[in-house]
Order: sequence, then structure tokens, then C-alpha cells
Amino acid sequence: MNKDEVKYFIEAALLASDKPLKVDTIESLFDDDLKPTRSVIRESLKNLQLEYQARDIELIEVASGFRRPVILEHFSKH
Repeated sequence: MNKDEVKYFIEAALLASDKPLKVDTIESLFDDDLKPTRSVIRESLKNLQLEYQARDIELIEVASGFRRPVILEHFSKH
């Protein structure tokens, strides 16, 4: 897997998860023969944070892992 594929895989996992994901958990989602190093996983998370920041989306690390909080103030009722 190249770094972009790893990043997209992690992004899909974050979107599909109903709870924060730790690096260990993210790592365990990959097949053994495709498993990236922890440094590649962390680099991918950092790249996602930078990409999201440009679109006013947060990817934050909390004690229980990484998550994308929903910011309700971005939505308005019409």
C-alpha cells in the first residue's frame, strides 16, 4: 500500500467508527501483509488533520484515540 492508500483507508475507518480509534486499533485493521508502520499511520493521521483543517473539519486526538467531532454550529436550520 502506498501512503495515499493508507491515508484513505484510515479516513474510511474513522468515518465508519462510532468511537475514537487508537493507533493500535487502526493498525489492527490492516491485513498483515499490507500493514504500514506506526510512523506511517501517524504521518497519515497528521496529513488528514492538515487536509481537514483547510476545510474547517477537525481530527483530534483524545485519550481514547482519534476522532472527528461533529460541529453543529456549521449547520443551520432553515
